[in-house]
Amino acid sequence: MPIMTCCGRNRKGKVAKDIANKTIFADKIYRDNPYWDMEAKLRGNELLTPVKTVKGMTKEEIQRNKAADSN
Repeated sequence: MPIMTCCGRNRKGKVAKDIANKTIFADKIYRDNPYWDMEAKLRGNELLTPVKTVKGMTKEEIQRNKAADSN
């Protein structure tokens, strides 16, 4: 499945408004953005992002979290 990227043209938000019932893969910076809660409710879009790790976590904690998030 092709991934939509920005092409540098101003399309006045038309493309974003037409996206509904899709799974969107994004960087983890977008994970805590309340906008995506609204997207899920209004348009049925699901946001998938990498799992955040916390500085200072032990290797065991990181592996445990990875195992839990892989299911």
